[in-house]
Amino acid sequence: MSKSLLNQTVVVIGGGSGIGAAVAELASVEGARVVAISRSGVAPQSVEPISLDVCDLIALANALTIIGPIDHLVYTAAARSSATALPLLVCYP
Repeated sequence: MSKSLLNQTVVVIGGGSGIGAAVAELASVEGARVVAISRSGVAPQSVEPISLDVCDLIALANALTIIGPIDHLVYTAAARSSATALPLLVCYP
């Protein structure tokens, strides 16, 4: 692999399973620092897990602040209610 994501930070919201976990794992293989945010707190090996409910906008904002600068954001989480994190992500500095 080319390590095209070397020294970049990738955050995968919904990275605990399925497509999100696959994206997180591939980004890690490509050299990125990868953080997987999910309710389960599960993440592929070499991926930093963060456990939170993505419908909790305050918790999500706090997590994104702690992570620091983000080069790539992938949103694969399924929201369980009408509350969604997308407005927060649009406004995130």
